[in-house]
Amino acid sequence: MRAKERGLRDGSGFTLLEVLLALMVFSIAVVALVEAINLSGLASSESRLEGRVQARLETLLLEATRLSQLGGTEFPPELVDTKVTEDGVAYHIQTVELELDNMDGERLTGLYAARVTATWRESMQTQTAEAETWFWPPLFAAER
Repeated sequence: MRAKERGLRDGSGFTLLEVLLALMVFSIAVVALVEAINLSGLASSESRLEGRVQARLETLLLEATRLSQLGGTEFPPELVDTKVTEDGVAYHIQTVELELDNMDGERLTGLYAARVTATWRESMQTQTAEAETWFWPPLFAAER
């Protein structure tokens, strides 16, 4: 009988302290894994939102450069300063006439700049993105 008692106490089993330590290490690993998966999901959704914003910026910029032809107005185009809000993102669209001189000091007329700025809240911070181009409206005029 003493051999059996000695067999139980010779270290062949786990103590309560060892089991608790193993559970603690396992719990820490699981929490770290869940946090990594959560951060990966957040980064993915933020990346998709930024991709949608960039695509919409390009579309609005394209529309702003061709606004005079699409709206049926004559040259020179109407200058635009509008705001659009879609899916929690505010877009500010502006077109302005450029005042540029060539190398001879002569004024270049009929050039315009179009700028679209997007503003949205993400991760408790305000994010912005911008797209800009110059254009010459007669380039996009439909042939008559």
